[in-house]
Amino acid sequence: MNAITRRLATLVAALALAVTAAGCANTPTATPTADTADSQATLDAINNANEITATKSLLSWGDEWVIEADGNKVGTVTGQALYSIGDVYSLTTVSGNLVASETEELSAITHTATLYDWNNQSTGTLEERVLALTPTVDIIHTTSNGSNETVGTSTTDFASLTHQTTITDNAGTVAWETERAMFSLHTTITITRNNAGGTVTGIDALLVTLMMSEIYDGAINK
Repeated sequence: MNAITRRLATLVAALALAVTAAGCANTPTATPTADTADSQATLDAINNANEITATKSLLSWGDEWVIEADGNKVGTVTGQALYSIGDVYSLTTVSGNLVASETEELSAITHTATLYDWNNQSTGTLEERVLALTPTVDIIHTTSNGSNETVGTSTTDFASLTHQTTITDNAGTVAWETERAMFSLHTTITITRNNAGGTVTGIDALLVTLMMSEIYDGAINK
């Protein structure tokens, strides 16, 4: 079975799941921030970082990632992972203030997610492309006039124990490269800035990488 045939089979299976998912749209679950300065400081740390890591202990209860920017803990991503209807993730500061949220849903044949700011206001979407040979997700922002603008694309190649992602901006310049490694007691995703160029923000890189990680987990857990 070649790659396109396997991909088509996956999309057909997704159609069946979409019937279950219909009417189960996710919404942000976190409380809007009580301290915008704290939320902004964490957002700035992530956007200005050269390296972002997300680490999940395999012994932890629930779905929780510790987020570091250039080696400093800046927050935690917590969420609910349900592969059949989607995931809800919230990034909070070390003080517990909301920074951003991502609600993932299974659409007719692919994965999509809505992005929210610290006031639970929608800022854009993440949309998986149809019939791509490997999972590919576009990062789309909502502009001030209400139109949509694609600001970047994440493309993933899978390996046996890791999967690697390249995130490019809308000009095709590599902005970030990611790698996920599974160890005996934890999983770590490393997101590294390409200093040669690329304009995708750190927060976009983090959120799209978590979505790609869940697409990967969903595929291997079927």
